[in-house]
Amino acid sequence: MYIRKCGKKDVKSVKKIALMAFAANKKIQKKILGNSIFKTFYPDWQKKKEKTIEYLCKSRDCRIYVAEKDNKILGFASFRLSKDKPLTAEILTNGVSPKYQKQGIGSALYKKLISELKILGIKYVHVNTDNEIAEKAYEKVGFSKKIQTTNYFMKI
Repeated sequence: MYIRKCGKKDVKSVKKIALMAFAANKKIQKKILGNSIFKTFYPDWQKKKEKTIEYLCKSRDCRIYVAEKDNKILGFASFRLSKDKPLTAEILTNGVSPKYQKQGIGSALYKKLISELKILGIKYVHVNTDNEIAEKAYEKVGFSKKIQTTNYFMKI
């Protein structure tokens, strides 16, 4: 497996992986929230995810890396350099194709991001997630301080 910067030719594959990787989590959220609340707060999550990938590919402050094997993209991870907090960055959207999950690909991608951030002089990195599988991968590579956030929803 080889990890490299995402190129224009990779965008379609990255979008596809993002939709597949996030589908399971969105299914859980829909079950928890119920159809009505889910559709209200996440009406076009697929389109939003695709637009996010496009933005990340074009932004000067963001980078996407892909994990590739045998000319096939297996997963991706991205980060953004902070404009208002010097020496900090945030890991953004990332995912691994469901077929290749739980094989260390996510952890390898996070290690690559952290390595690149160190080269850029970044001292602190932050990530926000609502995905238990991702949480385990973050902890594997050294993330430890947690501030739990909870989103509450109510139909009125």
